[in-house]
Order: sequence, then structure tokens, then C-alpha cells
Amino acid sequence: MPPDATHAEYGAAIVEENALGKPTLATRRTSRQRLNELYGLDPRLALFRVLRRLWDADPRSRPLLAMFCALARDPLLRSTAGPVLSLGEGQELVRGPFLAVIRDEVGSRLNDAVLDKVARNAASS
Repeated sequence: MPPDATHAEYGAAIVEENALGKPTLATRRTSRQRLNELYGLDPRLALFRVLRRLWDADPRSRPLLAMFCALARDPLLRSTAGPVLSLGEGQELVRGPFLAVIRDEVGSRLNDAVLDKVARNAASS
């Protein structure tokens, strides 16, 4: 997207133009929602403006910039950063302790099925 793209233009690119190459309208809508949650996709938001301004400065930094933005916006993802960052190179993320960290963060607000999904999503990030 061009640097001056609006929130609506990001949404249209994802859903109507299928910029992400998703196979169905439903997956395009879900992707738009999730990307909006993680990054804002709105130049009226200060954090997204910074992300967008830095995006073209160093293309190799894009994954790190995206992760910083997502961590700033998603408290559940942020709660998983410690266990992931403490791993050594090549070390496996052990599911039990990882789930325990998330459970400590959220308390009883989420049931086991939701906690499992949060762990899977965070591990894939």
C-alpha cells in the first residue's frame, strides 16, 4: 500500500482486491480483522503511522517492526514474549510451561480451549 493509504483502502485491498491471496471471502475478512487488531492499519493511529513510516526505510527490518507493533497492541501476545525470548537458538518451546505463563497472565478469564488457541497462535508468531 502507498504510504498515504487510508484505513478503508487497507481493508479494500485485503477483502476486495485479495492482496493476501486468500482463497475465500471469509478468510479475507478474518485476515483483515486480525491484521487490524495487530497493526491498526489506520494512519490516524500514532503507532501505525510510525510503523508505516519505518516500513520502507529498511525492508530487512520489516518482520521485527511488525512484531514490535503487534506486541504493543496485543497484551496476550506480549505476555508470551518472555518465554520465547528466553529460549536459546535451536531450543524448543515447551508447551506446558508456555501455557502456564499465559494462564498466570490471564487468570481465570479464559477457558482451556481458548488458552490452547492463544498458545498455538503465539507460538506461530
